[in-house]
Amino acid sequence: MSESVPRSKLPVTHRSVTKATSSFAKTVSTLAALVSVLSFARAYGVIGDDAAHLTVGDIGAVWVGISPSADTADALNDTLQLTATVKDKSGSALVGASLNWISDHPEIASVTESGAVIAHAPGVTTVTATVGGLVARSRVVVRPYVASVRVAGDSDIVMRDSEVRAISARGVDRRGYVIPGMFAKWRTTDSAIVAVDSNGLFRAVRPGRAILEATIDGVRAQAPVTVIPTAFALRVASGDNQRAPARAALPLPVVVRVVSRHGLPIPRAKVRFRLEGGEGAAEPDTAVTDADGRAQTVWRMGPIPGSRRLLVLAEGIDSALAVTADAEPIAAETRIVALDTGQMADIGAKLARPVAIRVTDTAGRPLTDVPVTWVALDGGTLTPLSPRTDSLGEARVEWTLSNRAGRQRVRAQVGTTRAVPPVVIAASAKPGTASTAWIVGGNTQTGTVGAALAKKVAIKVLDHAGNPVPSAVVYFAPVQGSVADSAIMADTTGVARALWTLDREPGPHTMSVRVEGIARPLIVSATARPGTASAIELTPKQAVGTPGKLLGSGVEARVTDEFGNVVKGATVTFKATSGALSPARVVTDEKGRARTRWTLGRDAVEQSLVARVIGSGASATLAARVSLPTTNKAPAKTPAKAPARSSTKPKKKTS
Repeated sequence: MSESVPRSKLPVTHRSVTKATSSFAKTVSTLAALVSVLSFARAYGVIGDDAAHLTVGDIGAVWVGISPSADTADALNDTLQLTATVKDKSGSALVGASLNWISDHPEIASVTESGAVIAHAPGVTTVTATVGGLVARSRVVVRPYVASVRVAGDSDIVMRDSEVRAISARGVDRRGYVIPGMFAKWRTTDSAIVAVDSNGLFRAVRPGRAILEATIDGVRAQAPVTVIPTAFALRVASGDNQRAPARAALPLPVVVRVVSRHGLPIPRAKVRFRLEGGEGAAEPDTAVTDADGRAQTVWRMGPIPGSRRLLVLAEGIDSALAVTADAEPIAAETRIVALDTGQMADIGAKLARPVAIRVTDTAGRPLTDVPVTWVALDGGTLTPLSPRTDSLGEARVEWTLSNRAGRQRVRAQVGTTRAVPPVVIAASAKPGTASTAWIVGGNTQTGTVGAALAKKVAIKVLDHAGNPVPSAVVYFAPVQGSVADSAIMADTTGVARALWTLDREPGPHTMSVRVEGIARPLIVSATARPGTASAIELTPKQAVGTPGKLLGSGVEARVTDEFGNVVKGATVTFKATSGALSPARVVTDEKGRARTRWTLGRDAVEQSLVARVIGSGASATLAARVSLPTTNKAPAKTPAKAPARSSTKPKKKTS
């Protein structure tokens, strides 16, 4: 162990070195202290730029955290308190650190300077606390739950019959705030009273009471609803469309009924009766409906004939109900004059001008709106231009005559009670012109070429009303064949007839028929078949053959009629003087041909074949010349070897 030496005992040189070292250390310490003071002054704004300033608590911060790191608000406007902790490198909490709070979605939840988070809407946001360059985050979920359901409207909802209304329901949290974005599921305890769709649209079906139930997120609320009947329409119960003589009361009172939209009676409704035009009287003119919704009045007609209206009005109904009645004319006070008589037109045609009557009173004043009934006494069609007299007291009708020629009549009846005698108007009808034509006979016949058809072609000509047109000219124009007279006049029944002679060639025939006055022609058709067989021709006409052998490729017979048309289905018989035929009886085909095969006889030099058509005198003969073998000649010798056979054998090869 060494001993310490007092400084007084050290040499002088050593003491100088020690003193210099101590002075240097003091200088360095002083400079360091000065630097620290300057740094502190700069950091706290004594000197230097403001951006570099820090609070006392920020100095030495190395970690920042938020507690809790996640939190949930279960109601709107709930406040969650977040706490931020700042620590230095030794793990000690720094007090007074300046924290900056930020919410990513302030519309969901906002944060105050003290870290208080306020919930605004459902959703998720991140709250961030920063100090210096340090950042800490906390996840905040706003998830309000439905504490109750609030149904809009009064506690007892009242709807009118057939009213359609949207009723809203909102879910609220425990603080009473409405939770947005939530929709109710509706149901009704009685859909026969109130019906509801998926959008919360309610329709009052009929009067009564029901309970509406809204469910949001499992929470239910109920609201009673009452459907009340209201006046919707006026209906005539009885007394409409009556008639009575002028100045008389209608036979039955006029009864009206006030009902709801679904036809339920509305009692104690006030009803007013008002006469349009002021003619006549309604007694009483005001009434109140009974328990069945009915009200009635007695209606007396005025002095002027015609149609009249009684207007009925009821409280709560915008439109008026019109009840009609007729004041019938009195015979002693009515005059009728026929207009535009003595006209003429074709049968079935409309008269050039309507026929008319004029109705006045004894002073000559027109009686308007009086019903007039028209009847065609001899057939025909009537089209009234108006069922009632006009402002001049006139009524007109368009008259289409019937199919009957001569004098025709219509009757005009004024009023509906037949109190006034009717008026008869006459017109003349003449036959109409040709309008249509029909084939009534002789169509689609089948005949023989070059001959007349069995039946005449008959064309019937009608006018526009379907009547026969005598003396109509009909033109017959055959495409094939001919007629004796191409222009024939129809008889009294409207029928024109022509005899059609077919062409010499078989096949389909057509004839165009035109009627004077009708643009479209008629087409008549017929079919010409070949005539009876009148000729037969054999192929070949002459032949040379070998005895006992088949003659050529056969014998063909061709059967034709007098115009050279081939005859199908004719039976041909073949007969040979010698030899054999196969077949000997043949029916001609589509081309009038019959074929047979003739094996010649062995003996005869001159042989012949005769072909005949059964049922006809037509026949043809084929002569065949044959060469018979010589009897005194020796038979030819057969060569010993057949050259052809020996030449075909292959030769053997030699080695």
